[in-house]
Amino acid sequence: MTASGVLRDFMVNRCRPFIFATAPSPLIAVAVSEALAILQREPERQRRLARLVAFTHWKMEARGVRCPSSSQILPYTVGDNAHTMRLASAMQHRGFDIR
Repeated sequence: MTASGVLRDFMVNRCRPFIFATAPSPLIAVAVSEALAILQREPERQRRLARLVAFTHWKMEARGVRCPSSSQILPYTVGDNAHTMRLASAMQHRGFDIR
């Protein structure tokens, strides 16, 4: 069992949109299809992304930060919640996709 009966009943009765919203929408399918078509027409986008990821890894390692990822998603442990939220906000204001 992963949840108490009370929690399970609450979620079934109050969280239905969350529980049943796990399937991608048709709009997402269209967006992914278009993104793939763009990548086929413009392969430079993938090369540019690969260069940016390699550059970021290089800069992080130069500062003594080991990044265990080889993708464009770069995990970085900051510290406590307050510091993390301040840093995330500052990076969002600079145009980074931070969540």
